[in-house]
Amino acid sequence: MSAPAYDRARLVDTLARLAAEDEETVLEAARSAVAILADAGVGWETLLRGSSWTAAAPAGAAPAVDDAARIAALLTLPDLSSDARESLAEIAADLARAGARAEDRAYLVGLYERLIGGARDRDPMLGA
Repeated sequence: MSAPAYDRARLVDTLARLAAEDEETVLEAARSAVAILADAGVGWETLLRGSSWTAAAPAGAAPAVDDAARIAALLTLPDLSSDARESLAEIAADLARAGARAEDRAYLVGLYERLIGGARDRDPMLGA
C-alpha cells in the first residue's frame, strides 16, 4: 500500500503565508494548510513526526526531507522573532520554487535543532 501524497509545493507556499502581517491572510493560510492535509488524509501529528507518507514531487526531483514540517513546527513557536519568521517565509518560497540553497537549509535545520531539537538525528541527508 502506498503512502498518501500531498502537494508539497502548495503546502510550503501556504505555510509561508503564516508569517504574513495581515491576520486575514494568516487565517486563510492556516485553513488552507489544514485542507491540504485533510485531502491527503494526514494529520499535523503525522506531518511533524515525519512518518512514511510522502509529498508528491516532480519527476526527477530529489526527495524532500521534511523541510516543510520543520518550517511548520517553527512557525508555531509564539516567541519566534519576526526576523526568523521572515527568513522562514523566504526559505518556504524557495522550497516551493526549486529548493532551498544549502546555507538556507543549514539555517533552517540549525534553528529547528536549537528550538525544537533532534533534526540531525532523523535526517540522513545531514549526516551525524
